Amino acid sequence: GEGLMTKIIAILGGIASGKSTVVDRLKYKGAVAIHADNINKEEVLVLPEIYEQLRARWQIWPLYPAGDGFQSASKFGGSLPIRIRGELQYQNIAQIIFNNPEELEFVQVITRPFVVKRILNLVDIYNNRYHKVIVIDAPMLLELNLPLSPDIYFVDCPDAIRMRRYIDRCYEN
Repeated sequence: GEGLMTKIIAILGGIASGKSTVVDRLKYKGAVAIHADNINKEEVLVLPEIYEQLRARWQIWPLYPAGDGFQSASKFGGSLPIRIRGELQYQNIAQIIFNNPEELEFVQVITRPFVVKRILNLVDIYNNRYHKVIVIDAPMLLELNLPLSPDIYFVDCPDAIRMRRYIDRCYEN
């Protein structure tokens, strides 16, 4: 939009550090939030061109369609289908990328342009709707190289609390 009148805030921090709590408080005060992880999961990973790159890289061969949909053998051991009946299997994708740093890097590289484009699109939409504050929750913000100059806030808390939150979160899902 013309003449950026909206304040843009970026929230950074480690896993289970309290980023979501800070974002929720800012939203309660009237800010609008952009969650990079949600964009990645709900909008980018589902793109056919992204899926095809993951499938080509990770699957050794397709097995016969099983009763619960298309199954595939993974280069990462056993049957780790990344899609069943058209639905992405996020837990299997997570298992692959978090146990293989080079695969995490691969996913970040292929998804980054789409995530950046969507964040900028949302900033433009929210700016044109006269929101006073836009909060960007993007753990990998610095790697995104956004052409924005947000105020950056780093959220942190004691390791014992982070560990408890992380464990609780694992049992919720």
